[in-house]
Amino acid sequence: MCLRPIHGRRRKTHSITANIREEITTMDRFIHGAAGFMRGLTDGIFKAQKIVLLIAGGILVALNFASVLGRYIFEYSFPWFSEANIILFALLILLGANIAVKHDNEIKIELFHFKNEKAELVYKIFIDILGILVVAICFISAILFVSQSFRTPSYYAILKFQYAYTYSLMIIGFALIILDKAAMVFIRLDRICRIDEEGADR
Repeated sequence: MCLRPIHGRRRKTHSITANIREEITTMDRFIHGAAGFMRGLTDGIFKAQKIVLLIAGGILVALNFASVLGRYIFEYSFPWFSEANIILFALLILLGANIAVKHDNEIKIELFHFKNEKAELVYKIFIDILGILVVAICFISAILFVSQSFRTPSYYAILKFQYAYTYSLMIIGFALIILDKAAMVFIRLDRICRIDEEGADR
């Protein structure tokens, strides 16, 4: 008579434990899939970025070389070169910043370093989330600034090109940084899941 409730409780506890394990497994699969998707997405964008950087860098070098030749040999200066340089430098800087973030090489001060890999990953995820919040504020500010620039347009003197289009590069740059930061969060979460699985196998 007394054993039946005990067995019922055991079956209920076993059922709850099985449900929790199933939920954890589902979450692990989601994180692994998201990490793979984000890694593939950012890698594809990175390949396109390298092509853009190569082209923009080549044009920048060619323009400056032509400017030097024109000024010192032919005694002629192209007035629009400086304005074109501003646009190209803005593009190179913002894409370069995104590439630095992708490879986790941005300038930063690390106050803590943990010997335990899982603790280090958790700490880096926390830092990445803070970074996403900060860059998100910059992203929103850039959108507001660019929208204001389009409402009150100003133009390059020679190229007759709106400054707002150059400012728009900030939006693209910040968006790419947020995307790479988010990818790093999922990749590190996936690594934590792998560490837990390795520990469970042991």
